[in-house]
Amino acid sequence: MKLQSLILISVVALAGCAGDSDSMPRLPELTFYERTVIAIDGQTYTVSTRPAEFGDREQYFVSVNGRYYECEAPTAEGCIEAVRGAMTRGGDSDY
Repeated sequence: MKLQSLILISVVALAGCAGDSDSMPRLPELTFYERTVIAIDGQTYTVSTRPAEFGDREQYFVSVNGRYYECEAPTAEGCIEAVRGAMTRGGDSDY
């Protein structure tokens, strides 16, 4: 009997959670807005610009092997250090 009561309470509680999705708060849109393609050492990479939300400057991230590394600017010159560092150390990304 106790098990049936627990199951019934769980079902009722879950049904209450399935409310109107329009009343739920919406998550913010993606924070990466502009994408630029750069070439370094004969390879192309995508640089994403993240707008300044809490600071006074935008942030730039280059995608290397599916991971993001922060750059100084959305240019080959601004990302060359990040790309070469990612290629030599692999692993941990900045984002």
